[in-house]
Amino acid sequence: MDVEDVSVDVLVVGAGAAGLEAARACAERGLRTLAVDEEPEAGGWLRASPPRVGEASPRALAETLLVRAREAGAEVRSRHAVLGLFDEANGERIALIDGPRGLVRVRAGAWVLA
Repeated sequence: MDVEDVSVDVLVVGAGAAGLEAARACAERGLRTLAVDEEPEAGGWLRASPPRVGEASPRALAETLLVRAREAGAEVRSRHAVLGLFDEANGERIALIDGPRGLVRVRAGAWVLA
C-alpha cells in the first residue's frame, strides 16, 4: 500500500471555524500549514446551520473562512480522518490520516486540535 508522506510546520486537526482560523493564522506567519477534516466540506457546524432572517448565511461564512485560510497559504483537505497522533522518541510528531486516495503520514512540528 502506498502512503503519501507530507511534512509541515503545523497540522490542524479539524477544519471547522476555529480550525480554519488557526490554519489561516499559522499560514500568515509563514508556517507550512495543513488542516484536515473528516467531513465532506470544511466549515464544521456552519455548513449545516440554517440561515437566520437578517443575518449572514453560516454557509457563506464557512466558505469565507475556507477561502481566507487557503489565500494565506494553508492547505485544507476534507474527507481526511486522523487515525492517530504519535510523539516519537526522537521528538518527531507524526499523524496517520485516512484520505480518499489512501493513507497519509504527516510529519509536523506542531499540532493544533480544533
